[in-house]
Amino acid sequence: QQGEVVGPATEGTHQGNRLKMLFPGNKGHVDCSLTKLTREKPPPLPGGHDLGDQLYYTGSNQTFESGDKLVHGQQGEVVGPATGVHQGNGLKLLFPGNKGSINCYLYQFSVEKPPPLPGGHELGDQLYYTGSNQTFESGDKLVHGQQGEVVGPATGEHQGNGLKLQFPGNRSSQSVNIASLSRDDPCAVSSVPENVLRARRALAARREEQERAAAAAASQTAEDIAAEAERRQQLAAELLEEEAAARAPPPLQEVGRRRRRKKKQSGFRGSRSSATEGAEGSADCGDSTSRAAPARESASESDEEERVTPAEEARRAEESERAAQRERQARLLEAARREREERLEREARAEAAAAAAAESEARGRRQQAARAAEEERKRAVRQALVDEMEAQARQEEAARAA
Repeated sequence: QQGEVVGPATEGTHQGNRLKMLFPGNKGHVDCSLTKLTREKPPPLPGGHDLGDQLYYTGSNQTFESGDKLVHGQQGEVVGPATGVHQGNGLKLLFPGNKGSINCYLYQFSVEKPPPLPGGHELGDQLYYTGSNQTFESGDKLVHGQQGEVVGPATGEHQGNGLKLQFPGNRSSQSVNIASLSRDDPCAVSSVPENVLRARRALAARREEQERAAAAAASQTAEDIAAEAERRQQLAAELLEEEAAARAPPPLQEVGRRRRRKKKQSGFRGSRSSATEGAEGSADCGDSTSRAAPARESASESDEEERVTPAEEARRAEESERAAQRERQARLLEAARREREERLEREARAEAAAAAAAESEARGRRQQAARAAEEERKRAVRQALVDEMEAQARQEEAARAA
């Protein structure tokens, strides 16, 4: 925005390096640093973004000394270009709940909401590190059996199959492969049966596969879906037209030609038979005359049947076309109905599979809790037995001493 210089800044430390500016729409002037003012219009924001754009933060969680936070998956508003080390390849974003804007690199945010974290985990989950101990140049460490908090997706070599965790004593979060993380304490893993651990790992792998399939399905745009539906409809229409053409009756002109051909053949046969019968005598003339009369009547009836007007032909063709159109529409509706039923069936199967997976996980948890309770009961019984034996030994020792 362009403003007017109204004088030098006069308040406190602003003197000497700031100016009083009056911008359109403001009631009063604003003190602005000289480093934030220029005579030329500033260049466009990096990444082709505009002021007011709503972007999602895709990096790991961070908390600053001022109390402001960056939360993975949170949406913020673009308020200007980044400064400092982010200048030229970053933006300033204002997130809900923060007092001020925060500099972010372009690769740390996205127009679309980031996908779920790998393994079905969520921000804030407490996981144990099950790998071997590691020490980094920064002084941060990964310690076997240490518990950390999930702060976002992993980056670098573990991107796509890992998480970023913040461990106690470390200055920054560390990317860890999901295979080296567990919800259970690895130091106490002996109390959990091996079959339960295998079931948990299989369930986690199945959940991750379902999430990848859901993300792939969501990536299909509405245009792709519409194009596929149009292609299927066009293919169905072409098949219906081919079937209708194969079942269509022969043209009316061809029918007329066939009838006239049959009439000529019958007339030729009639003339030959009448010539033969005339030689036999006058006694058969009356019979021939009587037989020729019905033949002439049938021929006249055939002529009347063959005399079809052009209007009648057009009407018959129109009726045939309407019948074919109705049949085509019925087939299209039937194909759409079948496709809808198949889609509903697929969705029902997916929901049933998800419900079965959730039920299996809940059953595993209940079985684990029951086994833990049984182990605790057995331990209490053993401890009571040991206490009883120790008390009995002390009594015997006291009796011997007396």
